[in-house]
Amino acid sequence: MMDGQMLPAVRQSVINYMWVGKFDDATRQEEKALRLAHDKYGPLHPMLVPILNDLGTLYRIQAQYPKAEESIRWGLSIREKALGLNDQSVADSLGYLAGLEIDLGRYDEAEACYQRALKIREKKYGQDSNEIADILQQLGVVYVLAGRDAEATTTLNHSLQIRQKNSGPSVLNSADNFEYMAQAAQAQGNNKSAEVLFKRALDIRKKNLPPDRAEVLEYTEALADFYRSQGQKDEAKILYEAIEKIRDKFLSTDDYVNLPNLHAAAMTDLALGRLKDSELLLKRVFKLLNDIYGPDHPKVALCLEDFAALNEAQGQKSKAIVRLKEAKTILEKFFDPDHPEILKVQKKLEDLTR
Repeated sequence: MMDGQMLPAVRQSVINYMWVGKFDDATRQEEKALRLAHDKYGPLHPMLVPILNDLGTLYRIQAQYPKAEESIRWGLSIREKALGLNDQSVADSLGYLAGLEIDLGRYDEAEACYQRALKIREKKYGQDSNEIADILQQLGVVYVLAGRDAEATTTLNHSLQIRQKNSGPSVLNSADNFEYMAQAAQAQGNNKSAEVLFKRALDIRKKNLPPDRAEVLEYTEALADFYRSQGQKDEAKILYEAIEKIRDKFLSTDDYVNLPNLHAAAMTDLALGRLKDSELLLKRVFKLLNDIYGPDHPKVALCLEDFAALNEAQGQKSKAIVRLKEAKTILEKFFDPDHPEILKVQKKLEDLTR
């Protein structure tokens, strides 16, 4: 039997490994923490649940979805039995389960988790608290992903009204509401509304954060992508070039922390037609993803989709088809045939092979 006093040090090592993208090592340490907690408290004690939730998150990151589901549901079951079906901690566990369901493309199941969590929160906080706004926003995101755009708009707007009532019109986390509402508006063809909402989201980020923060760059890029989709090339180019000036300073190192910047820079170069620069950056991203996650991982598949877009821009249609088929093969190892990402790749293949 292992000494339970080791538990805090083991859990700290998990955090240290996660910060640098060493998820295999982090998982081994978290599994060790679970054994320590199990030996100290038994298999049904609520003290196990934070470890089970974190372990579920690590399994999700590594696309070990059956293990993730087992861990998260174990934690949920412990809380339901020990604390009651309507305890606030049960709502937290439902949030972890909803995140997993989203990964798996099971949006109806994710919606059910958030609806149940919403009822639990309302019993304690009422209907106008920030806790309710948070769940409504998450529920709205599910509707966006599921293509239920009218419901997404209504739910996200409800969340936004609560936030603004409680914290003012420019509270930072309301930017996410505007961003997702913009996506829903664009999907419904309401492009004027979408532009206003994308701009509002970006303005809030700029007012609350330094210009080189990742969130500011992401929202700037979202507005640029919107302009490009509308054929407003000049407006898009101005924003892409502004992003590029800031991101250039992040492109010297190849590591887990810098991976999002490298990928974003590659896609910016692709949008600007700088295909050689984009290809060089995507190769660095691809190598990093393989080093961190291994060759068979959904994130690697997504990178192959990016390569396919690059190949198509280069006029290399046959190469793009090969990349998409490779991506589809990887995705099929993890997801059901009706998963949204598999369906998206299949549609791209059909469009290219007509």
